[in-house]
Amino acid sequence: MALFVLGDPHLSLGASKPMDIFPGWNDYVDRLEKNWRKLITPQDTIVLAGDISWAMRLTDTRKDFAFLQQLPGQKDHHEGQPRLLVVHRQQDERLPQGRGLRYPAYPA
Repeated sequence: MALFVLGDPHLSLGASKPMDIFPGWNDYVDRLEKNWRKLITPQDTIVLAGDISWAMRLTDTRKDFAFLQQLPGQKDHHEGQPRLLVVHRQQDERLPQGRGLRYPAYPA
């Protein structure tokens, strides 16, 4: 078992906000998946350190989380962008819990 941390992938599979418009980000989703499958086993833990999706609406993040969920390993999700914390806390019941992603308890 190994521990990996991934932060700021800014996935945009369900929104029209691609990262590959920036230099060095071309084919980044394909490269991420290829290297993930090469390095990570189902027994490994991956801490998703935030800014997972570049989408601004929660419904537009579904494809991003589905993409991560189909990859091997146990995922542990932590919030990015503190300004979105309140929005996500209010919509927490709609986040993909129960699909293999674990979320920390939000502060009161």
